[in-house]
Amino acid sequence: MPIQIDRFEEMTPEEFDELPEPKTQAKVDPVWESLLDRLASGGVVRIPVVEGDVRGLRLAMGRRAAKRGFKVTLRYGNGFLAVRKSAEPAVAQEPKAPPTNGRRKRRKAGEESVS
Repeated sequence: MPIQIDRFEEMTPEEFDELPEPKTQAKVDPVWESLLDRLASGGVVRIPVVEGDVRGLRLAMGRRAAKRGFKVTLRYGNGFLAVRKSAEPAVAQEPKAPPTNGRRKRRKAGEESVS
């Protein structure tokens, strides 16, 4: 449903500059922070999981660890996910160059995404 705007008013650039800039607040989850601190210091953790949540947790764990500069090794148990810091160093990936024509490359039938 489109947003309806009934009216608007002009303002000067000076008036705009006088307004306070929005402050971005870092969203920090203390449980994740504690978990990643333990992994970074060499600890091994067990995280209880429900069958449908395993993939999402696995991806979130890898992404958050990569932001901290390390990789994790995961093992699956009966109703839990075991995690420890990997000996393999995290390697920063170089950003891909945008396409020259401004379009994304289409995947052919049968190709899988490599994200």
